[in-house]
Amino acid sequence: MNSTLFSLNKRDFIHGLAVAVGSAVFTSFSAALNVPGFSFSAFDWSELFRVALAAGLGFLSTRYISDENNKLGGIL
Repeated sequence: MNSTLFSLNKRDFIHGLAVAVGSAVFTSFSAALNVPGFSFSAFDWSELFRVALAAGLGFLSTRYISDENNKLGGIL
């Protein structure tokens, strides 16, 4: 069930976590492909955390201002 306008439910948080993890994974692999000599120690973990946090919060804020029909503000 989708959350109503100006509310979040457990499903929104689970999807937000998936968006955060997915964005961090894709960002890390994108960065790894651009650096010669792949190494996990070469990752900037703090930058990956910031990307994941921004993506997750962006998703949750969008869901917060969307109604159960996924219309932003209930009108778009």
